[in-house]
Amino acid sequence: MIEIFDMEEQDAQLISSCFYKIESEAEEEAAKIRQDFLLQADQNQLIVKIAYGEGRLLGYAHGFFSDNILGFIEGANYLSVPCVHVNKNAAGDLKGVGRALMEAMEQESRDRDLNGTALLAFEGRNFMPREAFLKMGYKIDKNYQNASILKKSNREKEVPLNFLFPRYPFEKKADTVTIDIFYNPFCFKSIKEKLLVENYCKAVMENIRITCYNSLVFPEFQIPSGIFVEGKRLSESLLKEEHTFLNLLYGEIEAKAVKE
Repeated sequence: MIEIFDMEEQDAQLISSCFYKIESEAEEEAAKIRQDFLLQADQNQLIVKIAYGEGRLLGYAHGFFSDNILGFIEGANYLSVPCVHVNKNAAGDLKGVGRALMEAMEQESRDRDLNGTALLAFEGRNFMPREAFLKMGYKIDKNYQNASILKKSNREKEVPLNFLFPRYPFEKKADTVTIDIFYNPFCFKSIKEKLLVENYCKAVMENIRITCYNSLVFPEFQIPSGIFVEGKRLSESLLKEEHTFLNLLYGEIEAKAVKE
């Protein structure tokens, strides 16, 4: 039997790494930052539901109350669900965990008299898979490339939702390489990438300028997470190994020197 609860203090540590195995100091620090965020967040803005079954932690879901929803969605008075995680490490049957978490979120949106529940889902990805939410009764509101805005409305007259596209504030500097880090404190992976890049850059600090943007503090940029070097977004593969990232960075530094 699946039971859903509001997150309590002891749960925050259990879900701090999004069920990833902690294998490095950066991952340990990222989990701690995420745990602190979950415990300190305004409960009028963030809600976290936890799924348990026979004493086992099965999964969790985040919900945000916002008119401009982090994750490229614009819409008035919706409960946004940016992520639903099922604990693949838990033993036993996990069928129905995601549905139970979403039903709890939908009830929350009705209890608060919101227009409905909305989320961003993707085709061909394990994270927030579109097909799974369509099976739960969600309807496609808008499509863009492999992403879809999905929603369940609480009103007879539906309130439309729209994509918000990134507005990146890149400022080119003549004498330094610009690195802009966008991260969100409720995402373990995003925090980890921020910490890794900051650590990689310690060897070349005199030649670079790093600016970090907390996406919840700067929602107007509409970039939930991402690492940009000289205005170009880096792929995840370039962030996995320090030498790969530094080779790219040294190339940018040399290119600046040649232009000068």
